[in-house]
Amino acid sequence: MAKKYYNSSSYENPITVIDNQSSAIYNDAIRNIGTVTASIINKRKEQETENQKAAKEQIQWTTDWVMKNQDLYLNQLNKSGNKNPQLTDMFMEQINTMGDLAGRARQASTPEEQRALLNEVGLYKQRLNTGISMVQSMNDAIVTFDEDAKGSPDTEGSINLNNPKALEWSKKMSITTGMNPGTMTWFVDKDGDWSVRHEGERLAEPTETKAALFFNYEPGIIPESTKAMQGVLEEMGVINVKTGNVGDEFLQGPMVDGVVMPTVEYVKIPETPGMLQPVYRTNMDMVAQQLAPQAEAEALTYAKDAGTAEAFWDGLPKDIKNDMMKKYGVGDDLQLGNFQMPNGIATKLKQSSAQAIIEGLQLKAQSLVPKVRLAGKPIKDPNAKSSKGGSITGNKIVLQDILDLSNQTPQQQVAHVESALDSDTQEIAYNAKNNTITLSEKVEVTEGTGKNKVTKEEYQDTVYYLNDPSGNSVQGATGDKVEGRNQWLNRLAELYIGNTQNGRKLLLDFRKTLTANDAPPFILNQYKDSQK
Repeated sequence: MAKKYYNSSSYENPITVIDNQSSAIYNDAIRNIGTVTASIINKRKEQETENQKAAKEQIQWTTDWVMKNQDLYLNQLNKSGNKNPQLTDMFMEQINTMGDLAGRARQASTPEEQRALLNEVGLYKQRLNTGISMVQSMNDAIVTFDEDAKGSPDTEGSINLNNPKALEWSKKMSITTGMNPGTMTWFVDKDGDWSVRHEGERLAEPTETKAALFFNYEPGIIPESTKAMQGVLEEMGVINVKTGNVGDEFLQGPMVDGVVMPTVEYVKIPETPGMLQPVYRTNMDMVAQQLAPQAEAEALTYAKDAGTAEAFWDGLPKDIKNDMMKKYGVGDDLQLGNFQMPNGIATKLKQSSAQAIIEGLQLKAQSLVPKVRLAGKPIKDPNAKSSKGGSITGNKIVLQDILDLSNQTPQQQVAHVESALDSDTQEIAYNAKNNTITLSEKVEVTEGTGKNKVTKEEYQDTVYYLNDPSGNSVQGATGDKVEGRNQWLNRLAELYIGNTQNGRKLLLDFRKTLTANDAPPFILNQYKDSQK
């Protein structure tokens, strides 16, 4: 569904949902719940753009170099800022030249010559004043860069190095502060402006930059979008703050009296053949719909400043950024402009770039939402094949497996049983309001006698009242057959175990465990008959 702001414009903000249908996503979610593995780290690396990789490589190289060359670093650090002896020499050279010009002006033979020399003196005074200002700018830049370098550069809340221009500036600042090998020298360029020259092994070639441009360059601060959207998701109830799980109302399942009843699905566990993990699937469509306006509001705070918007854009995961580049025709860098939103919010971007970061943040926020929530402990797959080709039944299932299943929620039990039923002749459903399970089975019913005898098929409902052990004391109980919780657990075990000799022995043991007494006669008789 697309969100239209107004009919006369092409501006739309589509609510895009990240793919949550493929089994691979569910399998990965199951693998990764509660742990950070090498595979997760590798997947994060796969989502890094080439610019992001280059930034991380520079940070790591600088860290390693400083650690290996402590003495050299400290020596270069002492020579940075206004302690730079070459800078001192530059100032003395300018002062000496100005003094020489002033002396010559006093001895000028003509007013014209004196005026010309005094004009030059004025230029040198202005240059020295500018130089003092440049030194202050340099010192301020060094302090700021040093603080960022000691922290976590290229992370949210810190300077953006994911842009090639910013990365080049960072390499030269690292030389300036002594954190990278190389030299920075001051000079006055052909325009009479203070400039700096950088050389070093981390640079492709020496560079010359006007000091004012270099020391006042702003790489941009990467906005803390992850923290902001996690807060939004928690406030919306999408993610439970204490558990980190998706909230009940954002799980897939039918609505019962205005409450979502999550549907349990069973997913094969790749690392453990023959096992199923019960999960609830996240309703990502609902998440996307409710998240969209919140993400838009946050993204527009970035769009008000071109540097912040670019820093966010540069830091997006590769797949999201590539999708937005294709969809909106945006390049590696955002396009500057003055697009104004229909709600009156003015941006520093063109319309396409504004749309790209809005939807980019929506998708990034969705990626923070777990696609599944565990719905209990893994159970054995009754339909799985053993190494010998038979199904994993009887001799593969132990008593504890049945007990684990009996301790699951009714929704989980129903979901598991449903997979084992014959869909053409059997149906099952859970009613949360009455806490009942209804098993509908197609049976043959004979009516009449003799020539009037008729046999037909119809569904017979067995209603299990889970609040009552026997089902005999429930007032107003309805159904073709009325049973209680104990009968349901017995039926559950029957469907799970299968009709084998060992299965009937397990059923007997299961019933004894539940009641701590001998099994009911009908179960005991079944078992005795099987031994004849």
